[in-house]
Amino acid sequence: MSRQRSIPLAVRILTGGFAVLSLSAIPALGATLDDFEDGNITEYSVASGTVTAAATGAAAHDGNFGLEFSGAAPFNADQNGRMVGGTGWLWRDDAGAFAGQGDIISWWTRSPSSTGRNYIGFGASIAGCYSVVLGLNTASFIIQRNDNYDFLNLAEVPHGWVAFKWYRVELIWSVGGGMAANLYDTDGTTLLNTVVAADNTWAGGGIAFRSFSGPGYFDTVTTQGPISVDSKSWGGVKSLYR
Repeated sequence: MSRQRSIPLAVRILTGGFAVLSLSAIPALGATLDDFEDGNITEYSVASGTVTAAATGAAAHDGNFGLEFSGAAPFNADQNGRMVGGTGWLWRDDAGAFAGQGDIISWWTRSPSSTGRNYIGFGASIAGCYSVVLGLNTASFIIQRNDNYDFLNLAEVPHGWVAFKWYRVELIWSVGGGMAANLYDTDGTTLLNTVVAADNTWAGGGIAFRSFSGPGYFDTVTTQGPISVDSKSWGGVKSLYR
């Protein structure tokens, strides 16, 4: 359901003159891509192996359900909307889960153990996705391109994680392929870190998830927009709202 909300705006100037937006003070329209409140994950397909995942109450950040990855060994079964297996991906690219360049996407995720990772995919299709990665096992915050759901780092910054803690991740995906991933603390507004990248392989798609050494939790995927940032120079903001 679409809704109107207010987004705070801040601009951080990073090394090399890169401008990174943290949006919290301009009006925008928002839509929920998935909040898992239907209690199942039957909209999703599995890629690159098998997964153990389900909509559970334990994984809820808000509402009654969130997405839980257990990272358990494969069982090769599918029962009552529960897909079970190893450490593959879940993805969907139906119209209800679509976001593209010019959108701002937000997720809640609870980090796995100190030896694990959470992958938050966007631009997803059968061909792969981009992802924002909570890399607890490497103490890093990453943007990847996942061709055929493989792994290629586009950008990486160091980050000291707290295991089993809720974070909000905001991805600002500009027209032309610029990406800025902002990491927020448990309050959802305190900015902890930012990683920026640029790639124009895909201009839009669905959402995807992966986790290992969990449980990894995900909840409340929303999109806002539109906005555009110059992805060639990232020297400044071209348009904040149009």
